[in-house]
Amino acid sequence: MARYTQIPKTRPTDRNERLQKSLREQQEVLQTNRLKLDRQLLRIAAFGAVSRGKSAVLNALLKQNVLPTGPLHGVTQWPRSILWQVQTPQGDALPLQVELIDTPGLDEVDGAARSQMAREIAQQADAIL
Repeated sequence: MARYTQIPKTRPTDRNERLQKSLREQQEVLQTNRLKLDRQLLRIAAFGAVSRGKSAVLNALLKQNVLPTGPLHGVTQWPRSILWQVQTPQGDALPLQVELIDTPGLDEVDGAARSQMAREIAQQADAIL
């Protein structure tokens, strides 16, 4: 004897509600991106394991030692942002500002809290190193 499963029908209002929710979410993303463009700000976050040179790479980009580095694990305990004014080879400042975000190592202790923090930073970043 064959068994049949009845597939529940979705009401048109359910589909409309889901569509409206999706559209609202996309509008928020577009509005956030528009604000970023208006501010002319690019966010770059550095991610990696403990003591792999994230802070050192950002210091090299900045051409100065702004972010602490050291031989001990976990020098960077919390995310830190530095504004970097990009210049042309002639020394002229570009109208774009770059926010460099230094993050703690992904394999630091307190994994759940670090993981949540990393997710939030990654969602806000325009690029990830």
